Amino acid sequence: MPPVRDLFFRPTEFFRALAAEPPGYIVPVAIAAITGILQAVYGYLTLSWLSTIYLNLYAQTPNAARVPASMMATITGIGITVISVVSFFMPFFVLVVAALTFWFIAGIWNRAPGTLGRMMTAVGWGMFPLAVYEAFLLPLFLSLKNAMAITASPAFFNTTINTTNHAEIEKMISYNQPFTLFVTTGAVLEVAAFLCCAWFWFHAVRGIFSLDTKKAAVAVLVPVLVYLAVTVGPRLMGQAAGLS
Repeated sequence: MPPVRDLFFRPTEFFRALAAEPPGYIVPVAIAAITGILQAVYGYLTLSWLSTIYLNLYAQTPNAARVPASMMATITGIGITVISVVSFFMPFFVLVVAALTFWFIAGIWNRAPGTLGRMMTAVGWGMFPLAVYEAFLLPLFLSLKNAMAITASPAFFNTTINTTNHAEIEKMISYNQPFTLFVTTGAVLEVAAFLCCAWFWFHAVRGIFSLDTKKAAVAVLVPVLVYLAVTVGPRLMGQAAGLS
């Protein structure tokens, strides 16, 4: 394995040297696992916080009492657990999908045998900014949790609401300034984390596939920017508020 310091100071040489060795998955899997654990903990804490607000509102809405509050709490708890478990595996999903995407696009210009396994290894190495992002998000949430507040109209539980109409639902929910600050800060940090990952992935593609700067940038930046535009863009533009 090449010296880890080269990842920061000579990234292209690091990934070129990494590509010359048999694919090693221990470090990439460890980085994804650490990211997944942090993401699962964050998801559990934030969803638990949101569920408390949700269940209190539900209990105060007479027309929504067709399902007992205790049963609703049980269902919500199961949902939180399932989502938290799924959150653990999301970084592995990112690793595989990113590696396949970069491998496919870079393969338009050069696809040597064995590059897919090396691409997966390299993508995993380049994901550590996501672990840093998740590690920072936890204390940020805990520091603002007591100040954040969400209020909703009792009509939120009206079954006649079109649940696919975001604008209709958004009119019934309001957020205070700390919550908006948290969502915006989280979105900005997520963009920064993925762009940092893209920097390493760019050098990975460049080193593994021996591409020039332009082709390596296209192979990495196009899918990363599309992903950010779809997932983070709405939060930054103020069209949606969420904790993911």
